[in-house]
Amino acid sequence: MRPTADQQLAIEAMLNNLLGAQNYDRLCLGMKVEGMDEDVLYVFVSDESRAAEIEADHSDDFAVAAQHVLNRPVRCVNVVPLDFSSVSVPHSSAGSARDLPAPRSPLRPDVAPSRP
Repeated sequence: MRPTADQQLAIEAMLNNLLGAQNYDRLCLGMKVEGMDEDVLYVFVSDESRAAEIEADHSDDFAVAAQHVLNRPVRCVNVVPLDFSSVSVPHSSAGSARDLPAPRSPLRPDVAPSRP
């Protein structure tokens, strides 16, 4: 399940409140909630250090925000750096991951990474 644009904004607004403006701005710049597969939330962030910090210290906040907005239970939060965004994210109710548009490279926005 992929969140709508409104749901994405609502999750971001909740995270801004839960994390505080400074932490939100530092950790979530360019963040995208990619979707859910069963009870796993997939989130893309700008780099590995942010992904590691979010998973270690703030995954509960991400789960709470997503549960509230998406109205589905979140048992696990998988935070992936955009460098690895070409990895397929399962979408059980929305078709296969191959149907999704290719994410843009953070280093070269005009080039989409190749998919296997």
